[in-house]
Amino acid sequence: MPTVTDVFLFLISLILPPLAVLIMDGCRWMFVLNIILCIFGWFPGIVHALILCIGGWHSDSALIEHRRY
Repeated sequence: MPTVTDVFLFLISLILPPLAVLIMDGCRWMFVLNIILCIFGWFPGIVHALILCIGGWHSDSALIEHRRY
């Protein structure tokens, strides 16, 4: 069952993909990649943010440590 955080990140991923990636992963290379994808087109940035949000492909951040349990 999705938590409030999951729903919040999903909605932010649709509206502002770089912000969602920044919240999920911090200011790392995934954030930079998402900004580059958004420059090439908004849709690739959204897809990338949703993959990170739903798929759970993140670096070792505090949010991810919390979601594992």
